[in-house]
Amino acid sequence: MAFFLAPTSDNYDELKAQVVDPLWLEQSMDQAAVALREATVADNGAWRILFRVTYVSRIPPTFQPAPAQTTAPDVQKPVNLPANSLIMALVKKEIQSQTPTPLEIGTAVMTVLGTPINPGVLNSVLPWWAAFLNDSTNYVLPAAGILGALREDLLQYVTADYAAANHS
Repeated sequence: MAFFLAPTSDNYDELKAQVVDPLWLEQSMDQAAVALREATVADNGAWRILFRVTYVSRIPPTFQPAPAQTTAPDVQKPVNLPANSLIMALVKKEIQSQTPTPLEIGTAVMTVLGTPINPGVLNSVLPWWAAFLNDSTNYVLPAAGILGALREDLLQYVTADYAAANHS
């Protein structure tokens, strides 16, 4: 709160010398500086303003690395499920639980996709799958990057499907 008190010449001198920054008063184009310059053009008045502060918190709030309130994640079914029904059916056949962990889903994905040593379930559906897995061991060929991206995408896709089913 601010109070305008009875004027005296000492208060006017103190305001100009100690309270108001002279550089700001002379050079600033701020509206408050312009108004104060106009009001103090002539040494005509005495100024005294009393400020009363009722509460100041000098203790900073504790650091929180995460906000105190969170919102629920927006869980949606993966897109284009009908086009991926075969691969989803093969992976879900390998999962025994209704609410599988990411480890169980990852194990099922690896069982379906297989490795060059154990071609997996997909080898019985796609006749060229064993050759593709064999090519994936040669990191110069694009098959290695494609297989890695396929594993990661399939893991996220199946995880999102289970998350959406359990969220509903």
